[in-house]
Parts: sequence; structure tokens; C-alpha cells
Amino acid sequence: MKQHVQTLQSALRRRDGDSSIESHIAAYFSFKKKGKKAIAKCLAELKKLESKACMSSDYSSVLEADHHLSFIIKVLQETSAINISIFRTLLLFLSTPTMVTKLAGWPLISKLVSMRLLTSDQKEQKLINEVENVDVALYSLQRTSNGKKIQSQMAQRLLETLNFSVEALEGGLESIFRCVVQNRVSFLNLLTN
Repeated sequence: MKQHVQTLQSALRRRDGDSSIESHIAAYFSFKKKGKKAIAKCLAELKKLESKACMSSDYSSVLEADHHLSFIIKVLQETSAINISIFRTLLLFLSTPTMVTKLAGWPLISKLVSMRLLTSDQKEQKLINEVENVDVALYSLQRTSNGKKIQSQMAQRLLETLNFSVEALEGGLESIFRCVVQNRVSFLNLLTN
């Protein structure tokens, strides 16, 4: 995702005289389509892991005699549930339904964008994340012939926001992985003691 976003940012910056932006946008949407399939598989695997974690909770009753080991198992189960929840949320964020494939044409997108901009009450405003915003902006940039400079600038801002979000997610994932490794080492140390 990050690589495609950066490629699109570069292409939009050198927009003047560059006709390759359409091919970069098409490559981005192709990536998203392939990514949705991979993410669907990952979500299915997470569901399997979650069901295994629920099934393994039955073993904790067997170990009630050893309260220390039982406590460790409960903590690991909770950690596993939290990690599964985090990964599921992350995958759902990245695989937002591509509005572009669901919409028949530009009038629907303009209606969606104007509806989103005109609603001032946050309770009524439909939440659209950064990925969806970029999808809409790129689709509208691809489909219109006039006003491309303004749409290009909007797409650049949205791509920059998405890039920051992806970088923040990367940092968060690195932190989670470090914690998982530390927990695993701590767990192994507890078992050997």
C-alpha cells in the first residue's frame, strides 16, 4: 500500500506533461482488488485462530490446580484475543469496500462527495476512512476532464494523509511484534522456572 501511495504521489507531483498517472491509478486499483482477496484469506485465518483460542479456554479449567500456570494461560488467551482484534481491524481498514467498483459512474461519486461535505452534524456524517477518500479522489481524477488541477491537489493531500496513516500503522505493528516476541520470551522463561 505504502509503495503504491508513494508512486501515486510522485506521479501527481510531476503531473504536468505526464500521462502515466492513469496507468498508476489503474495499478493502484488492481493492487487493491488483489489485496482484497488476500485480506479475505487472512480474515478467514484470523477467524480460525479466534475459534482455536476459544476452544483452548477449556484447558484452563484442567489446570486450576496450578494457579500460576492457569493465570499465565489466561493472560496469553487475552493477549491473543487482543492481537486478533487489532489485526482484524487493521485488515478491515485496508480492505474498505472500494466504492469505485460499486458505483456506476461519476454522478454518484459527486453526490457522495458533496453529501459528505455538506453534512455538518457528525452524527449524520458517514464515516469514510483515508483509504476510501483516496479511492474516491483517484476515481474522480481518472473520470473527469475539467478541473483536474484542483482534483489533483486534493488527491495529493489525501494521499499524503493516507501515507501518514500507513506509516503510523507500520510503527504500531512493529511495536506489537516487539511485544509479542517479549511476551513469548517471558512465557518461555516462566515455564522453565
